[in-house]
Amino acid sequence: YKVPCCMLLAEKEYNGEITPDTQIQSQYANGTVAHMEERSLVYSDNYTGHAVVEYLGGTYSGKCAEQTIKFTDLPEDYFPADFSGYSYYSARYYTQVLKTLYTQSLHL
Repeated sequence: YKVPCCMLLAEKEYNGEITPDTQIQSQYANGTVAHMEERSLVYSDNYTGHAVVEYLGGTYSGKCAEQTIKFTDLPEDYFPADFSGYSYYSARYYTQVLKTLYTQSLHL
């Protein structure tokens, strides 16, 4: 869940909504966007990942599932009805997310 959530942060940075120096305050971890991205992706720090999810308006169990669906081209009926509440991520879902990251990285 950390990769697609950091993709959401990168998208916000690209759109000028936040900067690498924007502070994220959370019950799980605190720091700048740049720090949170590094801790989440490089060190796979779960507390930082949870802080990013919280900052983006997601939930602990659902992560940011409803927001990250846009990084796939999977049909709507692929996702279970409670996908956004429980983030049933699969290899197919992640393959799509990574494909988006690879092909659209200049926009994220």
